[in-house]
Amino acid sequence: MILHSRQWIDHYVGEGRWGQRTLLDQFEHNRDANPDREAVVDPPDRPDLVGTPARSLSYREFGQAVDATAAELIRRGLAKDDIVVAQLPNIWELAMLYLAVARAGGVLTALPLQWRATDVGYVAELTGARLYIAADHAKGFDYIAMGRTLGFEQCLSLAELTAIAEGPVGPLPPVTVDANDIFTLCWTSGTESSLRACS
Repeated sequence: MILHSRQWIDHYVGEGRWGQRTLLDQFEHNRDANPDREAVVDPPDRPDLVGTPARSLSYREFGQAVDATAAELIRRGLAKDDIVVAQLPNIWELAMLYLAVARAGGVLTALPLQWRATDVGYVAELTGARLYIAADHAKGFDYIAMGRTLGFEQCLSLAELTAIAEGPVGPLPPVTVDANDIFTLCWTSGTESSLRACS
């Protein structure tokens, strides 16, 4: 999803301020150069957050998880420029999901865990997102039930996401991701206003 005009892109590229290398390109370089090096580490309180043990993954393991997840998202119908909503704590699956969604050509918007139906529903309506990925339960709250109530076409739990990431890599068709494609949508809000998107 490219939001800048061709005129602005050409201007900044011509000045040397913008390049053509993507975050996916940099990740692939690191994975190829250092496959056994540690790539990502869970926070030590992961068991308290989501009830599963903390892990660390090498670049090889992390890259396999990115590819497996991207392939499954495409199989489930994720198309270029589709937006995926996620509500996960800062665990390895969230870091992986940013890359996997981008690899599939989509845009990830990660929402704070404390947001509930009003804010999540607003994001869903504004973005037209069809896929919602969330913690199964966190601090006694059922995120997947909320996602279904809000009408997302697909709701994927953390347990399902982890299983996909740790599974085999399915067919992964080439998807063109340009350095000018946005990578994520972030949100901000004031005390008296609706959320606003910042790419």
